[in-house]
Amino acid sequence: MDFSLNATRTRFVIREILAHARFNRLFQSKLFHA
Repeated sequence: MDFSLNATRTRFVIREILAHARFNRLFQSKLFHA
């Protein structure tokens, strides 16, 4: 149970990190082209 909860939390954190990385890349490319 604890392991399952930990895995879910880890997956959520990884998804958040990837989403933020994608947003930062998009923002930087916009800033670079501007």
